[in-house]
Amino acid sequence: MGSFFVILINIRYEVNMGKHYFSEEQQQKLRNNPLIKKISEKAITYTQEFKERFSEEYKSGKLPSEILRGMGIDPRILGKSRVSNISSRVKANDWMGYTKLDRFLKVI
Repeated sequence: MGSFFVILINIRYEVNMGKHYFSEEQQQKLRNNPLIKKISEKAITYTQEFKERFSEEYKSGKLPSEILRGMGIDPRILGKSRVSNISSRVKANDWMGYTKLDRFLKVI
């Protein structure tokens, strides 16, 4: 009984701390997408094509989840935090005048 309680605390701690790790199955699914440059248990890196395409579609008024689905990426795999971070980085880079988005979307 004591071990079970400890496991629940650890799971809750990870959820509360906002950690979202990719399973092997999720990593493989994302790895098969040509718009994903690199994927690990904890991090995802997007290609320049992804960055530019996401930015253009976001600026045209599409929702982030709609854009991701159109690119063959299930937003539920990324999680709300990563999807939100993508949008925030697009806004930050656009507001700062970056057009190539060189420093964009290295999600850790």
